[in-house]
Amino acid sequence: MSAAGFELCFPAVTEFQGRVDSAIGLVKAGSIAEAASETERALEIARSAGADTAVLGCTELSVVAASLNPTNGLVVIDSNAALARACLTRLGFAAQDVPRPRPVFSSRKELERFGGSIQH
Repeated sequence: MSAAGFELCFPAVTEFQGRVDSAIGLVKAGSIAEAASETERALEIARSAGADTAVLGCTELSVVAASLNPTNGLVVIDSNAALARACLTRLGFAAQDVPRPRPVFSSRKELERFGGSIQH
């Protein structure tokens, strides 16, 4: 990520990792709503630490990605959905043929930053 020009932000608050670990455990236990709440709390800690984008880089967190509420300006990227979309595009499917997951963007500017657009 650094080599691609992104500045990394890792929250120093121990509660952040505890919330992430809790969310992962809750997904494994089948408690998706509770896992989404824990993930939202972790994302709020990340945002408070200065992050403007969060990557859900764990397969369990991808399970809750579509359930997340807006995150007060924090852009949330589901890495599994992004990988699947890139694979389908690489296989020759046009971008408009590949369904997009529900984005969690707080503004048009943030969405466009990641190559998306708003269609009405």
